[in-house]
Amino acid sequence: LTCLFLASCSQREDINLGIRFSDSLNVYSENFEKGITTGNYSFPNGIPVLIKTTDSISNSQIGAIATSEFDNDSNWENWGKFKKTKQNGILLLVSKKPQLIQIRFGENLSLEAYKAGLSFGTKYRQMQETFISQGYENGLQEVLKELQKELPHSLELSWIMKMEKPGAKLVFNELSDLSTP
Repeated sequence: LTCLFLASCSQREDINLGIRFSDSLNVYSENFEKGITTGNYSFPNGIPVLIKTTDSISNSQIGAIATSEFDNDSNWENWGKFKKTKQNGILLLVSKKPQLIQIRFGENLSLEAYKAGLSFGTKYRQMQETFISQGYENGLQEVLKELQKELPHSLELSWIMKMEKPGAKLVFNELSDLSTP
C-alpha cells in the first residue's frame, strides 16, 4: 500500500532542455549567448530557461508583458514537450529601454520560487538591482548564478507539500510560518 501511495505522487520528468535565447533585438552578442548556453549553468530536473528580449516598455508594463510572454505557447513549442516544458520552465524577460528584468516561473516551480524569494521579495529585488547595476551581460550572469544557487534548495519540499494543490500549499505554508518560534 505504501508503494502504491508513493507511486501516485507526481514527480518532475527529467527533460534536460537547458538555456535558450530569443533575442531579436541583438542585446546579447552571439559569443555571449553561446557562452551562457554551453557554460556552467545547470538547473535541477533539466529546468528549461528562456531568455527573451523586448524593446521599449514602461516600468509598470514589464510585469504584465512577462506574464503574457510566459503564457504564450509559441515561446515554448519548439522545445519538444512544450506543455511540460512551460510548466517546469523559467522565463527571463529582458527589457532594452529601460534596462529591466522580470522572471516568471512555470506552475510546477512557482510555489518553490515564491518560498525561496525568487519570484517575490528581497532576493527578487536584489536580482533586479544587480541586473540593472551590472549591465546586460554581467547582470544576466549574476541572475542566472543566483537562480542556479537558490532553486535546488527551494525544490526540496516535504512530501506532504508536494501532494497538495497549489492554492492550498500557499495557505498551508504561510500558516506553518506563523507556528514557528
